[in-house]
Amino acid sequence: MSCPGRSTRVPCKPGPIGTPDGTTWVRLPPAQRLEHSPGGGATPPRSALNLLTARRCDAAQPGETLRDGGGLYLEVRQNGTKFWRFRYTRPNASQLPAAKRRNRISLGAYPNPVSLAAARDQRDVYRAQLELGTDPVKQRRAVAAQEALNNDHTLKSIADTWLRKQSWSPSHLAEWERTLKRNVFDQVIERRPLGLWPITEIQIRHLMIVLQRMEDAGLIETLHRCRQKLAHIFNRAIVLELRSDNPVLPLTKEFIPRRRNVVGWIALPWSLVGQFQRDVIDATARPLTKLATLFMLHTVQRNFEMRGAEWSEFDRERQTWSIPAGRMKGNPNAREDQLAPLSRQALSILSEIEALDLSDEYVFPADPASGAKHPWMSENTMQKLSNQLGYKGKMHVHGLRKTFSTHMNGYRPDFNSKSDTDAIEMCLDHFERDPIRGTYNHAEHMDIRFSVMQTWSNELDRELLALCPSGNSNSRLPTD
Repeated sequence: MSCPGRSTRVPCKPGPIGTPDGTTWVRLPPAQRLEHSPGGGATPPRSALNLLTARRCDAAQPGETLRDGGGLYLEVRQNGTKFWRFRYTRPNASQLPAAKRRNRISLGAYPNPVSLAAARDQRDVYRAQLELGTDPVKQRRAVAAQEALNNDHTLKSIADTWLRKQSWSPSHLAEWERTLKRNVFDQVIERRPLGLWPITEIQIRHLMIVLQRMEDAGLIETLHRCRQKLAHIFNRAIVLELRSDNPVLPLTKEFIPRRRNVVGWIALPWSLVGQFQRDVIDATARPLTKLATLFMLHTVQRNFEMRGAEWSEFDRERQTWSIPAGRMKGNPNAREDQLAPLSRQALSILSEIEALDLSDEYVFPADPASGAKHPWMSENTMQKLSNQLGYKGKMHVHGLRKTFSTHMNGYRPDFNSKSDTDAIEMCLDHFERDPIRGTYNHAEHMDIRFSVMQTWSNELDRELLALCPSGNSNSRLPTD
């Protein structure tokens, strides 16, 4: 009710002295002055809490403001919608202009999603923040900013930025996106997919759970490849200054070791060597892929060392191939080039490749239509051809080196002296270097190595000729 005069007064219990209705008015200090609702009638002091009921809130009419105490009130708009507000005095209000000392914050609509009980709980949170000198509005903005930051810096979002930086073919990129999604991002940890976790919150134990699931499912190779990719992703987070540690690194030896070398690099049985060559020659594949596979068979060099070969590395007059040290075993820190002898058959294959006129720089350039990561042939190209020819599970192209070693070491009794054995190992770049000299003398066994490689190519052709008695199976067969 309105009161005459400028004093803020409250009605006390009736008495014989006062206004005509028997009400006595007393002046209160400002801190205890009452607030009045637009509907009329005085409300209790702000120090009182939990003054409303759900029934009263439901019955509130447009234009009303119902106060629950402690700064919490329900505001009813003219269209009938109801919103909770919390009004408070800002910390350090005495240092602010009078117009900025008070502030309010919205809690949400009543009754859904914010009930009376929920509004009171939030009010208590805000009051506790104020007691600690924290402005609720500033705190809410800080939390919202952090949530937005977290949404931009989830494990999946950081992974996406790292993946986009890789020079992979579209198909390879899509394959890894599917692999990580299925085995990492979609894995639910503590009721939330790991991909949606802020990368700052992920700990070793979370990664352990995901990787352990892969191990339990028998996905050992997938486990180790995903672990490697996760290590790169967390390194990316460190570069972005989102983390100072990489939780993947301690997990390197926590799981069953991969057995790729044992299972994957299967040697081609000697009994299939002739048929394998015949199948490669007759295959309906890119000519360069077929010639690359045959060249690898005749030179028994490692996949990467061969695929990155440049024309400038070959000396056809001396029948040698100088493989740069930086490409040996894919190790850019290697200090020594390898000088590999070439058989007549290997040189013949080089001539056939040159006739294709595909590149002036690389012997085995990538197919322009493949969108390859490097300018040279993909590492899986030759193995895919082998698989398509029906040799999946029977051999691996890297296993051709084992086929060479096994056959040549048991070639014939007079071909197994120590110098011959050393030459065979040198052809595979397996010879142990002198720890003092740091190298071995390539020329020391070069004649024997030439003999080994020419004998090997002749043996390959002999097996192929056994399937083609007429001797006109292909243009590479020896003329002597």
